[in-house]
Amino acid sequence: MNTARTDDFIRNRIKNGKQGGMPAFAVMFNDADIDRIIAYIRALKPQED
Repeated sequence: MNTARTDDFIRNRIKNGKQGGMPAFAVMFNDADIDRIIAYIRALKPQED
């Protein structure tokens, strides 16, 4: 949620996974779904005072 990774990096990771770490979800989610997931993840970032 507070990562410096780009949305494109996160999108690619969700679609293609990471060998030995995270399965690919390209079959389960379309691009619009993935965009909503990324927006949700970004919204979890703690607010700075």
